[in-house]
Amino acid sequence: MNKDKLIKLEEILNQYNFERQDVVHGTILALISKQNILYLGEPGIAKTQLALQLTKLIEGANIFQYLMTKYTLPEELFGPISLKHLKEDKLVRVSEGTVQNSSIIFLDEIFKSNSSILNTLLTLLNEKIYYEGGKPKKAPLILCIGASNEIPDENDGLQALQDRFVLKYLINKIKEKSNFEKMMFLDEKVVDGDKIINDDIINLEPIISLDEIQSISNEIKNIKIHRDVFDCIFEIRKLLENNNIFVTDRTFKLSLSILKAEAYLNNKDIVEYTDLIILKNILWNNPKDSKKVYYYILEVIDPVSTQITALYQHAQKLYESFIDEKNKETKLMKGIETANNLRDIRKKIIGLSKSSINNKINIIEHNNLINSIDNFLQNIHEGIAGSVNIDLSNLK
Repeated sequence: MNKDKLIKLEEILNQYNFERQDVVHGTILALISKQNILYLGEPGIAKTQLALQLTKLIEGANIFQYLMTKYTLPEELFGPISLKHLKEDKLVRVSEGTVQNSSIIFLDEIFKSNSSILNTLLTLLNEKIYYEGGKPKKAPLILCIGASNEIPDENDGLQALQDRFVLKYLINKIKEKSNFEKMMFLDEKVVDGDKIINDDIINLEPIISLDEIQSISNEIKNIKIHRDVFDCIFEIRKLLENNNIFVTDRTFKLSLSILKAEAYLNNKDIVEYTDLIILKNILWNNPKDSKKVYYYILEVIDPVSTQITALYQHAQKLYESFIDEKNKETKLMKGIETANNLRDIRKKIIGLSKSSINNKINIIEHNNLINSIDNFLQNIHEGIAGSVNIDLSNLK
């Protein structure tokens, strides 16, 4: 079954991309909805790796990857002009291994290039066609991944291009020690004395074909949308505009295909308001607005999760205040007080999470917040260890 293969595809990518579950899920959504996705994050955090692994897992797929600069020429992406055809007064490019003949495109530092060359990509990214000799031709493109460590300036003239990347994900460095260790040892043989502790060599083989992905995309077109979904989307739109966050009509329209893909992966034949949580990775252009957008979406579709988010933000501020305290005597008492407050917040979040109407969808999000508070408590305990013994037995 094609859906089972898709689930397996996501599992394999999560196996080799640590703390990237949301990015992997978003990439799968982009793949089957035929929308473009943007990875935002500093260099060196394995953005390219995910695209390369995905290509290897799809039978018949090929990838065009390129590092964009302000000096990038059209010929570097679309191929040089064919001299043979030019003699016949025909403007034809040598297109082997170019963007217009690739099923997956990965453009690194996409906003570093000049606006004129990037604007030539608009038709390819939006309509999946390109022009040769003045005639439109269908491109085999199923997914374009753009990567950058910054968004374009308003004066760069790249807003139209940015708007083509409907899904957007902020990618950070690996935080957890265990995951960092897995990343370091990935594709390496590691021993401890005579004992082999890691022999996890990456060997990716195709598990799904381009035809099967196309079949899934066709199925997704038949997913229906519940009338209540529109009301929720319109309320979210009003809330965003009231807080000076403006989203283009094009983005709202294109988001429907992603919502359908989300419903499909949730084993539903109709988009319901509970699927709208994915809009947190769609309805912003500036990363500084991403958390606000998530909060406003929850305010419309799940007020309980809004309360949970507010509680966590308060916990974060309490922890940061403890970390910033420099006076040792004050820090000792502050640590005890902060730990007690964090435990109370943790209990409230657990209680609210159980009562959330969207608990099945948000359970991972809620558990991540709880785990984060556990880390706060552990760090506080270690920070004042030797001076006071904090009982952590009631954390779980």
